[in-house]
Amino acid sequence: MWNIDHSDRGSITGIQKASPPPPQHFKGEGGCCGGGGDVKIKPKHLDTIVATKKLHIEGMSCVNCQNRIENALNGMAQVNAKASFKKGEAIVKLGADVPEEELCEAVEKLGYKVTSIELM
Repeated sequence: MWNIDHSDRGSITGIQKASPPPPQHFKGEGGCCGGGGDVKIKPKHLDTIVATKKLHIEGMSCVNCQNRIENALNGMAQVNAKASFKKGEAIVKLGADVPEEELCEAVEKLGYKVTSIELM
C-alpha cells in the first residue's frame, strides 16, 4: 500500500511507503491473519486465589491478539486470565505461586511484549 503526498506533484520523491502492520499480522501464526484466534481455552475456576496481577502488554491490536494471549495464559496450570486489547493489559488470577517469568514467557513467545507487572 502506498501513501501519495500530493504536495510535491512534480517529483517522484512525493511517494512514500506506508508503515506495515505489526509482524504477527504477517507471520500466518496468529488469529490476526486467520491462524486460529477463534478457538478459546475456557478459563479455569480457581478454588483459591493467592494473587492477582496486571500484565501491561504491548502489541495487541485486535480481539484475535487478545484471544491468543488469553489462550496462552489460561493454558497454564493455576492461571485464570482475562485480556483486553483496548487497555493493553491482562488481569491474571493465580491459584498458586506462578513465577512472573513464566507469565511473561507465555505472552512474549507469541510476539507481544510485557512491559510491566503490578500486584493488584
